[in-house]
Amino acid sequence: MNKKEDKKKIDIEAKLFIALLRLKEEKNKKYSTGECEKNIVYLFDNYDEFKAYFELNGFTNISEDLLEICRMKTTKKGTIVALKGLCDYTIKKHKLIYSHTIESSSDEGQLYIEEFKEPEFSSYDFMSLFCAFNAFQKNYSFNRDNLINFIKLCKESNKFTKLLNGIRLKSNGIFSYSEELDEAIAKLKWGKILYTISPEQDASIFIFENIPMSELIKKRISYFDEMVYFLSKYTDYESEIMRNAHQKQYNQEAIEIDNAVNPLDNILSKRLRREK
Repeated sequence: MNKKEDKKKIDIEAKLFIALLRLKEEKNKKYSTGECEKNIVYLFDNYDEFKAYFELNGFTNISEDLLEICRMKTTKKGTIVALKGLCDYTIKKHKLIYSHTIESSSDEGQLYIEEFKEPEFSSYDFMSLFCAFNAFQKNYSFNRDNLINFIKLCKESNKFTKLLNGIRLKSNGIFSYSEELDEAIAKLKWGKILYTISPEQDASIFIFENIPMSELIKKRISYFDEMVYFLSKYTDYESEIMRNAHQKQYNQEAIEIDNAVNPLDNILSKRLRREK
């Protein structure tokens, strides 16, 4: 009887989803404050079990908006695939913020929903349009670091604020990065819009050629003109980077040639002096 029940619980759709996206299932559903790999997921048998996990970790009335942020997929059998990292982050923020508002009798979810709520134009919206427009122009690759550096320049000069409002930049003291942008790129990889050839941390990111451009654009059509202008400026920025890189390479090669030629000049000069 137990073996039959176990077989019924196996959700092929969920297992296939995990395998296709190269995710890793964590069977021990335990909240942790430390960092975890971004591809680790939990499988919940149904919505009630999914919600109960958060209630077990301090929530009394979690909103559906917060649950939706953590949920990656719900299969036809009702199995919920959720990212462990987002579940942990949600619980961590709840514990942190609720500790300062424990005297309030308001719904905990509403106390800090703004912390998780997607902006009107999110980083995912931005990257979706960015990919669609690049693919339309038959440009199927971009450099993540160059994009972040250009976004930083735009934010510093208050340009393209509507497009970039959902992208927050941080710095580790050496270079800038954006968790929102990286999460958007990861989602688009899962959706077979983007891919990388080198290891995941590689800055070179590629766009599949046959992506559904109209689907990526139509819900974000009001940002069409601004994205066109952004891309034109970004193209200029990348072209300048390429020119500078080529000039630097040319200068280095010239120095190497000069260093190779000078010893020959010295040898010839000495021989000529001897002949005289």
